[in-house]
Amino acid sequence: MVRPATIGDAAEIARVNVATWRSAYRNLLPDDFLAALTEANYAERWTRLIGEGSGRVFVAEEPDGIVGFASGGRTALRASSTRSTSWLPPRGAGRGAKWCARWPARCAR
Repeated sequence: MVRPATIGDAAEIARVNVATWRSAYRNLLPDDFLAALTEANYAERWTRLIGEGSGRVFVAEEPDGIVGFASGGRTALRASSTRSTSWLPPRGAGRGAKWCARWPARCAR
């Protein structure tokens, strides 16, 4: 199921965020850089972003927890531009969650 994220989801979003970076960028970015990524730092960022409400954040959730997320909103540089991202760690891939993360209105229940 895809739903809007809440502040209570920040830690799980951070877990997915860090795991996905480490998986997607292995052998592309230095190992020490990837090892230095912390769920605590990302949890703070996601708590702030969700709390500010300056963008939209959705999570793809299965019974065992959050398997992916998508976010988007206006950038600070120009009012007409947007920023967006979606991440799915290996366990979320191939389950339709990426499609739902991209078009959450079509998957919301």
